Amino acid sequence: MTIAYAVEQLDTVTISATSVIDGMDMMSPFVWREGNLYRIMVRGVPHPLGPCDPTGIIARGESRDGLAFTMDPGLAITPGPGAEDMGGCEDPTVLVAGDEYLVYYTGVDAARAQGCMILAAGPDLTALVKEDLVLKAPPGEGNIKEATLAQTATGDWRLFYEYAAKGASRIGVAGGPTPKGPWTVLPDPFGIREDSWDNWHLSTGPIWQSAGQDPVMFYNGATHDA
Repeated sequence: MTIAYAVEQLDTVTISATSVIDGMDMMSPFVWREGNLYRIMVRGVPHPLGPCDPTGIIARGESRDGLAFTMDPGLAITPGPGAEDMGGCEDPTVLVAGDEYLVYYTGVDAARAQGCMILAAGPDLTALVKEDLVLKAPPGEGNIKEATLAQTATGDWRLFYEYAAKGASRIGVAGGPTPKGPWTVLPDPFGIREDSWDNWHLSTGPIWQSAGQDPVMFYNGATHDA
């Protein structure tokens, strides 16, 4: 049996014109369904990006149809006061765990030289508290980002992420007993394929899970010349 995925339709997604990030470049949107609403967290990047501007701020919003989002007047996550994300906040990934929102995001240091994984959490998206520096790259590696979370058949959790090594991106994974960890780095789930379209760059993507079916990750891959 051949399994194929096809793009069936392209729609335009908009945010309210009064949003704090209106007019900025928007990247790394994360959308999830909650009751009758679609909720969004998205990174806004000042355009043009000045030398003292953050590489990202994270806004939140909601929509009835998943296409036109009304953004909240405030921001969900902003840089600082800790040094780990003073340079910017990027790539939000949201998990609703009981009565708590968990937001894993990339924190960029003030020098814009290193990215790490940070957890912010709270009972409401308007009251998130930065709780933990989850993962920071060891010497020789860098830029841990783009979290994807999944629960295993035995009930524990996996945190997939992108990291940089030897001039390219790779996909790493950490395991933990709960969706908040604590996280232990595990061997990479898979590597590059020398004779294929992903023989240089790998980057995490969303995981689709359904009862009784093998999970499927959609990930980015590229050759050396992209």
